[in-house]
Amino acid sequence: MHIQGNWVFEGAEPQSISIHLFNPSKLVRLIPDVHHVIRKSADRILCVLHPQVTVLHLDELIIDISRDERSAEDSFNFQMIMRSGDQRLFEGHGSILLEPVGQDTHFSFELSGTCYGSFLTVGQQFIETQIRAGWRRFLTNLQMLLNGQIPITTTAVPVQETSKEVVAIVIGLLVLIIGWLIWRGWRKYSLRN
Repeated sequence: MHIQGNWVFEGAEPQSISIHLFNPSKLVRLIPDVHHVIRKSADRILCVLHPQVTVLHLDELIIDISRDERSAEDSFNFQMIMRSGDQRLFEGHGSILLEPVGQDTHFSFELSGTCYGSFLTVGQQFIETQIRAGWRRFLTNLQMLLNGQIPITTTAVPVQETSKEVVAIVIGLLVLIIGWLIWRGWRKYSLRN
């Protein structure tokens, strides 16, 4: 699978964009469904996402971004891994290039990867669509940030917290419904006798 895309940031210099790529507090606001961001070094950052995709049983998406040391200051490499439990669904690597063009900056990205398991044939187009949508949301949020607006993101909630709360609510509702059914049956029985 090969994905590429471009975005033009009007009136922005490459440095004003690249500074956000290595700032964990900014990335948390820019990346959709982000769970946490870890700064590995000044030129490397690790993003862990818990995408909210109901069709796909996707536990996490890991994006590892680093500055390309062999290239210009505004060139970056990244690796992307999608997992469901212990099973890899997708693994790829790519690059990001920020090029000044007049007063604007052209943001180009390219990703090459491989789908595994059942996604090799069935899910490849779905994964590609999800990756493109994620990039589009990230770049839209970055544009909003550069324009002085507050980006709108959905931050994933850790699975452990959600499942404990949901289980408690479901059990409580079941107990309430079963209790009501028993009371209703007992009441009907006692009214007949």
